[in-house]
Amino acid sequence: MNRAARAWVLGLLAAGLGCAGPRGTGPATWGELESAARQRLDAGDLRRGSELMGAAVRRSEAELGPAHPRTLLLLGEEAAARRGLGQTAEVEKILARLQALQPATFESRVAAGEVLLLLDRRAEARAGFREAGALQPQGVEGYERLAGIYRRLGLHDEAAECLEKAGSSAPADYSLLVKRAASLTMLRRYDEAKAVAKQAQALCPACAEAYVQLGYAELDSGDDEAAFRTFQKAQELAPEDPRSYHHLAYSHAARGRNDEAAALYQRAMEAAERRSPPDYPHLLQAITHLAAVYAAEQRAGGRRREAELAELYARCRAVLEKIPDDPRFLNLAGMLALTAGRGAEAEAYHRRALALLEKRPPTAELEEALANLALLAEQGGRHDEARTLYERALAAGRAFPGNHQYLQTLTGAARLYRSQRRFAQAERCFREAEAILGQTPAAPQYRQLLDEMAGFYRDWGRPAAARRLERRSAGLARAAP
Repeated sequence: MNRAARAWVLGLLAAGLGCAGPRGTGPATWGELESAARQRLDAGDLRRGSELMGAAVRRSEAELGPAHPRTLLLLGEEAAARRGLGQTAEVEKILARLQALQPATFESRVAAGEVLLLLDRRAEARAGFREAGALQPQGVEGYERLAGIYRRLGLHDEAAECLEKAGSSAPADYSLLVKRAASLTMLRRYDEAKAVAKQAQALCPACAEAYVQLGYAELDSGDDEAAFRTFQKAQELAPEDPRSYHHLAYSHAARGRNDEAAALYQRAMEAAERRSPPDYPHLLQAITHLAAVYAAEQRAGGRRREAELAELYARCRAVLEKIPDDPRFLNLAGMLALTAGRGAEAEAYHRRALALLEKRPPTAELEEALANLALLAEQGGRHDEARTLYERALAAGRAFPGNHQYLQTLTGAARLYRSQRRFAQAERCFREAEAILGQTPAAPQYRQLLDEMAGFYRDWGRPAAARRLERRSAGLARAAP
């Protein structure tokens, strides 16, 4: 098929008019059908996109075989599109096809696990991924793929284990060590995380990401000064990467140095805009974090920042117009809108994020959208709606251990329960928050929360618990610089 005829076929497929080219060119290949399907899915046409992806699956089965990795990937894509359309019965049929494949392979069990996630059957999916791991993935890529799935699910123990196995097959691959260090930090195994990050540095002294992961292990373990120096080194190694400014800015903000943090977030924005094409995700991240610094400054009685917040919000809206809807960015825009005092627009962004997330397998972003909507409902006096949203957010958060958002969700829900005199529910949330704080290195920013929890326990007739938290808060006060 010549180039003009092939282009004609793809155009016809993308328009949804057929599955074959002009007379004499033959049927479209699985690759052409996949390309056409992705065009429709990217345009938001889930129905036509799922039909074309199904045709790509059938063609791939005929050309490559039903158990070929490409066929399995296409089946997963079709399942995701049909899940978005609410066609649960069709997704179940795809799952049955995957589970019936014999002999079972690593690829088929991973594909089945991904479809189980689409059906929100997490326990079965997790068992399937373990079975896939037992089938010995061929090469480092298989372990990396499985580790990525586990990280997405918040299962950092399993992710770290997969990356360790991958590393034993490729001991000179420093990128595996960097990823493993990140998982260990999420597990609060900080000494191990630091040791692994330093191994990566030894293998590749110019790897900025190795310094970034070492910096976060140091920061989360309470060693702010060491983290600051490490982030400085990462920034020196990658001066054109917007993330390098972002990490250093975060370190400044954690130490209360708002002016320095703001200047670095500005440089992160500039670095993101200089890229070709512009790095919109990190530009949005820098915009929202700079807004958070300005908002914190205002709350502390510093300079008024209304004009700067309004300008940042306008920039955020301009960026969102240039990229497809993504729940992460919509959640960021919602938080920025709230910071800028635009509650109705913040709610609209979070509802757009929620509408997308509810069509996908559960993720940590689902908790974030629900918790932010709960806060907005509470501020609007819609307390019953807020309680329902917080309960959904808590259920979503418990599914992702180690998610930093979860502590905020717990405390937000506890405050709402307390205001409604639902003291038993509030106590459950505060006790869970206390358990998380017990696994977290002492940090001055937790003092206010500890004092709030102590006050609740005292009012609720739990003096021993109140005294325990007051002692911990006093210890943080003494340790503060």
